[in-house]
Amino acid sequence: MSEGNVLGVLTDVKVEVTWRCPLNCLHCSSDGSVNAIEQLDPGQFDCALIGFLLSHLTSQQEIVVFQKLKSLLKPAGHFLVLDSAWNKARAETRQKEGMQWRTLNDGRQFQIYKKYFDKNDFSCMQDKHGVQFVIEHVGRAFIAARGELRKGR
Repeated sequence: MSEGNVLGVLTDVKVEVTWRCPLNCLHCSSDGSVNAIEQLDPGQFDCALIGFLLSHLTSQQEIVVFQKLKSLLKPAGHFLVLDSAWNKARAETRQKEGMQWRTLNDGRQFQIYKKYFDKNDFSCMQDKHGVQFVIEHVGRAFIAARGELRKGR
């Protein structure tokens, strides 16, 4: 699948530039309907927040997101990943990865792709995407990892 096709699949990705921050920050999450990532200029962001997005992407889509992240961040850029944590409690009711049914407040139901992350998953992502992670928090609901680009990207 080409990069253009994968970005086309990511139509539910919300991309916004956070101007209130003293740094030039990029915020990517799965709660919107804007596909503006293609319109952003390379190397223009100091930092990025990736909130509850990676857990809805296939392996191929994840590769494209990290490639795009590397192009959008300045060489000394940092990013924070917040996403759903995998733990014993979740294992009692969920699969670590796969399709899940979700019910909205109005009763409508739909299926989503969902995966959960533990520390080991971030170790694997480091090697796969050429980034460095420091796990800042692992809780019952979410995991937070601070990332930076490896030198030479």
